[in-house]
Amino acid sequence: MWAFNFASHNSAARFNRSLRLPAAALGSGSGGLYRLGFGRPNLAPGYTLDQLRQSGPDPTTAYFNRAALASPGGGFGNLGRNALRGPRQVRFDVAISKQTRITEAVGMELRAEIFNLFNNVNFALPSGDLSDSEFGQTTNTVGGPRTMQFGLRVTF
Repeated sequence: MWAFNFASHNSAARFNRSLRLPAAALGSGSGGLYRLGFGRPNLAPGYTLDQLRQSGPDPTTAYFNRAALASPGGGFGNLGRNALRGPRQVRFDVAISKQTRITEAVGMELRAEIFNLFNNVNFALPSGDLSDSEFGQTTNTVGGPRTMQFGLRVTF
């Protein structure tokens, strides 16, 4: 008997919840009692959310418009929750297996699995620290490259 399985994963992580404000901007209550330093920034005057979400010519160096964000100066920022989403992540996995009876009491399964079949590069979230020199840049990937594995199982 032949079996064919596939799984497709497609997602984009929320990421403005992890934007960190510089220590100088952390006046009273900026990050909340339990999340000091994880407050929300302000949307800079004159910018819209659509302008914030515009990436530069190379999304790894400018995933969003950094000029559209400003420090709230010790208060709570006005940028809404989950206003930014991270890069789209796609992964397609495939498995094929063949089960065969050798005798009445002995069976065999031959299996081949391929993970990340199309070898998509999935970028990690951009840096969310307003005081970081790499703020808004993507410097890592998540997941791995295409991986194949083969197996043979004998049951008795």
